Amino acid sequence: MSRQTMANWLLNTSEKWLRPVYDTLREQLRKESVLHADETTLQVLKEPGRSSASKSYTRGIAA
Repeated sequence: MSRQTMANWLLNTSEKWLRPVYDTLREQLRKESVLHADETTLQVLKEPGRSSASKSYTRGIAA
C-alpha cells in the first residue's frame, strides 16, 4: 500500500469523524465570554519557512 493511499485514508477519516467534534468544540468555546490560552513556547527543529532558533507556540486553549 502506498504512503499516498494511507495519507488519503487518514485525511478522509479525520474529516468524517473528527470535523464534527472540532465544530462542536469550537461552537461551545465561542459561547464563552472569556478564553484562556496557553502561550508556552517550544523549539521546532524543522518548521517550514522558520529558523530552528525561532519560537513556536503550543495551541492549547481552555474556556
